[in-house]
Amino acid sequence: MASPSLFHSAPPFPTDVPVAKIPKISLAKLAREDARESEAVLAACNSIGFFLLDLNGDATGEDMIKDVDETFEAVKNVMEMSTEEKMHFCQKPPQCFTGSVEGGRNISSNPILFPIHHPAFSRISSYTNLSYKAFGAMKTETGKPDRCEFYVVTQDDLLGNSPESCIVKDDPLHKHPFTNPPPIESRKPHLEAFVRRGQHAISLILRALSTQLGLPENALRDRMPSDRSSGTIIRLIRYAPSLEPEEKRTGLLPHTDYGSITLLANVIGGLQVLRPDSDPSDEQGWEYVKPEPRCLIVNMADAMVQWTGGVLRSNMHRVNFAPGAQATVPRYSVALLARPQIDTKMGRIVGGRIPLASEDGEDKAKQAEELKDVSAIEWERRKAMALHAGRDIAKSRGGRLLKPLAAG
Repeated sequence: MASPSLFHSAPPFPTDVPVAKIPKISLAKLAREDARESEAVLAACNSIGFFLLDLNGDATGEDMIKDVDETFEAVKNVMEMSTEEKMHFCQKPPQCFTGSVEGGRNISSNPILFPIHHPAFSRISSYTNLSYKAFGAMKTETGKPDRCEFYVVTQDDLLGNSPESCIVKDDPLHKHPFTNPPPIESRKPHLEAFVRRGQHAISLILRALSTQLGLPENALRDRMPSDRSSGTIIRLIRYAPSLEPEEKRTGLLPHTDYGSITLLANVIGGLQVLRPDSDPSDEQGWEYVKPEPRCLIVNMADAMVQWTGGVLRSNMHRVNFAPGAQATVPRYSVALLARPQIDTKMGRIVGGRIPLASEDGEDKAKQAEELKDVSAIEWERRKAMALHAGRDIAKSRGGRLLKPLAAG
């Protein structure tokens, strides 16, 4: 999370709203391979799928706090640009991911479902600028316009991982690195540092999860190396204040994340998680996640459920209006959404405490077998199409009971 100075300048988080009980994990202890902290990571990722990552006491974590502060300035500066300037970088997805309009509908119209920054879009022509999502361009679960705008920078662009297939000769919109507005260009070193340090933190989390699952320590990391092309992005987000009664509503629809792991930094509240025993339609089941200085909010995403046969949990979450006096100010967030390497296979991991597909019945075993050779790009494309066509719905997944860890 940001430094304490940014928290001190914001309205306080109220004490009279429901707050989720999210475990706090020390990055410094994970770096030391502390066994109890590793156990706590797995317990959090198996039960609620969320935890706070305390950056205190770790050199990389301390530097990351400074990067977050600089990146928050970039968010503010980008969002202060005129509408005309921002729309120059506006997302305009292709007519259809598959090259034909399915039922007259655009399956790519919701960047939450399938961000067009994903390398899969390098295989499609006829799309324009990729980075800015305008306020109200998506819908919430009630059909009302969303209340956020965001700008996206890809990890591939920052780290030079962009594949040649993304480059179109003499087309300025398909060259790498992409052109960004001045507030982004001037802070690219900080954004790159945020990604590299974020990936360091992710490596420690993945090592803890792998070892606690009885797997080789790189079993999960090898599926999402930071030096290979992926759909990993930094999303710089602004939510509008909620000053009028009609503005006190959901700003971003309930969803789970498509990728592997998300690291989120914000100062103002608004993020809510759904209690594992609750229905999304029950407002009493939604609880705020309270931001804390010098901590990141971490959550598991759908790929982790897939790889672990449902052991790790990808939990439903949404962004509601900020609580108390915090609703009177804009809410800025910085999210690192880590995704699998584009050619990673999405079959279930075999070994350790991961349940065998044969234990899940004939139908699920058949599904698991079919996914053994499916790449991450294809898996995400299928998920997007299934959601759009109504063959699937956004819901919490995972959290199944763990087998005992075999004695070593």
